[in-house]
Amino acid sequence: MNGLNAWESWEKETKEKRKRNKISGVSKYSFSRRKNVINVSTAISKWKDSIGSKSRLAEAEIGIRWREIVGANIADHSSPLRLEHGRLILRVKESTWRHHLLFLRAEIIEKINKSVKTDIVKEIMLTG
Repeated sequence: MNGLNAWESWEKETKEKRKRNKISGVSKYSFSRRKNVINVSTAISKWKDSIGSKSRLAEAEIGIRWREIVGANIADHSSPLRLEHGRLILRVKESTWRHHLLFLRAEIIEKINKSVKTDIVKEIMLTG
C-alpha cells in the first residue's frame, strides 16, 4: 500500500510540473535556450557540403548522361570511371582515342561543367 501511495505521489507531482511548464511556456526539451541553434535545412545543407555530396551527385549525373554530354562519338570510345577532387578519370579504349581526347580535354571539361551547372571538373585524366 505504501508503494502505491509513493507512485501516486510521484505521478501527481509530475503532472503538476508539466502543467506549470505548459503555462509558463518552458519545456524540459526546449532548444531555444541554446546559443547556436540552426534550423534543420541549414544543418542538412552544411552536412551535405561537408561530406562532398555535391561531387557525388555530379559524378552520378556525369555517368548517367555521359553520351548526352560529350556526344555519341566520344561516348563510344570512352567512359567516366570516377571523380576525385575535381579530377575526372576517363577510361579510353584505344590509344589513338586517348591521344585525340588529350586535345579535347578543355572542351570536354567545359561541356561537363555546363551540363551539371557547377565547376566540378577541373582536369581530366585518361587511362586505358
